[in-house]
Amino acid sequence: IRQEEKLLFELIDTATLLKGSSLGLATAYLNPPQDLINKIVKDPISIDIIFPASSAHGFASASGLRGIIPLAYNKIVQDLSFALSPFQNKRLYAWQLNTNDSFHAKGVWLFQHGSALATITGSSNFNKRARQRDIELSYLLCSSDTRLRRAWTNEWHTYLRNTTRIEFFDKDKEEEATRPLRFYIYLS
Repeated sequence: IRQEEKLLFELIDTATLLKGSSLGLATAYLNPPQDLINKIVKDPISIDIIFPASSAHGFASASGLRGIIPLAYNKIVQDLSFALSPFQNKRLYAWQLNTNDSFHAKGVWLFQHGSALATITGSSNFNKRARQRDIELSYLLCSSDTRLRRAWTNEWHTYLRNTTRIEFFDKDKEEEATRPLRFYIYLS
């Protein structure tokens, strides 16, 4: 069950050893396990993480208890942005189009000098649920074919084009931002 975690950690280790390398990670449900956050913070690798903005979340139009799920993810984004804020090379991006589209892309891209060398693709969101509850299927694809590597690079940049960078969240503003979530939980 933990093979996916091992694969991701080994890819981070590999990227750390490659000069001029970076990682891109896309997830439909941002909720990384603490050991993954620790690894991202500890390793010197540059990483960009894309996740859906609240309005592009799969639960954005849900009602009832499911309707607060995007608010819960906002809290996770705040916490993660605070953890990554001391590092200029670790960035969060919220994906959103000007339509009612939702974001459900997932994968990891290993870049060297801006060109994709490898990608992990599959069903995982690289989060706690994927690790502990779900059975996920992922593949690590590596290639020396320049056309395929260009396609992987273009895929990442297509996702990145429709994002807004999330800046460091001020902990003083956290109270205001999470009030609706805490109020809903209190009522439930």
